[in-house]
Amino acid sequence: MEEKEVRLYKYMANRLLTFLIKWVQTQKALDQFEKCRRELEEKGLTRQISVR
Repeated sequence: MEEKEVRLYKYMANRLLTFLIKWVQTQKALDQFEKCRRELEEKGLTRQISVR
């Protein structure tokens, strides 16, 4: 492989990894939000909290 190709692949792998990490963090945050929302609903404290 040429050096250009190697650099391109490294760059693409890096971008993919960054995207995956951000996606996982987003999913964890959404899960946390849902959990809090459910707990509030069980206590009867929610009125209009909804996920859009």
